[in-house]
Amino acid sequence: MITSISNAKVKQVIQWQTKAKERRRDNVFTAEGVKMFEEAPEAWIREVYVSASFASENLTPGSLPSEDLSSQGLTSEVLHSEGLLSEGWASGILASGKLSLEGLLSQDLSSVDLPSQGLTSETKRQKRGLRDKLRKGGCEIVADNVFAKMSDTQTPQGILTVLHRPTYRLEELLQASNPLFVVLENLQDPGNLGTILRTGEGAGITGVIMSRNTVDIFNPKTIRSTMGSVYRVPFLYVDDLEQTIGTLRDHGVKTYAAHLAGEQFYDEFSYREPTAFLIGNEGNGLTQETARCADSYLKIPMEGQLESLNAAVATALLIYEAHRQRMKTGG
Repeated sequence: MITSISNAKVKQVIQWQTKAKERRRDNVFTAEGVKMFEEAPEAWIREVYVSASFASENLTPGSLPSEDLSSQGLTSEVLHSEGLLSEGWASGILASGKLSLEGLLSQDLSSVDLPSQGLTSETKRQKRGLRDKLRKGGCEIVADNVFAKMSDTQTPQGILTVLHRPTYRLEELLQASNPLFVVLENLQDPGNLGTILRTGEGAGITGVIMSRNTVDIFNPKTIRSTMGSVYRVPFLYVDDLEQTIGTLRDHGVKTYAAHLAGEQFYDEFSYREPTAFLIGNEGNGLTQETARCADSYLKIPMEGQLESLNAAVATALLIYEAHRQRMKTGG
């Protein structure tokens, strides 16, 4: 068990969590939470860290071989006083019949029943799947106080996954049947970008294309807001957005810009053919250079004194209108 904030692995994870440059250098990103670990493609996973409390709650199936942690000099008083486990977990993990934390992952637990009290059959299935995936790939157990320093959240769930970055190529995405793209220029809010990926998965988009100055998609806040869609929606950054839009056009993709100069409402166009929606920066919209590349301008009806909608909301309206039209025609 890692018990020191000075541990090299702990320091490295903190760097990955806070510095885009470090993530780029090592070609990794981090994802926190049970859902993000469960949905992560196994081939992407590089390292997994779990807090001691998480391990004691999720990796102890019940009647396992007894191995007292006190043999390692770790009494409940020591664990609690040094911040390795909360008081409740400190006494619980050392109770009679509990396995040492490291020992949990070395056991073949596939045939061991989980305690039934308070657990539905679905919860038991999920816990068993989580435990088996952790056991298959392995993980580092980290003292609670150290894990809190590694986490990017105020209330950590107790599991942090380090993953290899995926790589996508525009040429491959253009081979999709009747593609639907979202093209983002200089978007700055991590939550907006994550929400666009998540909504895009629901609307069946082919991929997200981003200008180089768009917020880092591997920012922990962005990853968290994708709710797992980052694993399934292709994305790529491009150096020259105008040239990329030209490539889309060369491949028969019609491009639409959400723009104040638009004269037709967004639901008056047909998106049944290959389509790309151009979405600009939250405060400034699309640059003139990028807007000029669009085949058509469109507008979203708004009441009151609003001039624009949140970028993620506007994107959702557009891609779901395309999804609606395509569903009606079977494509």
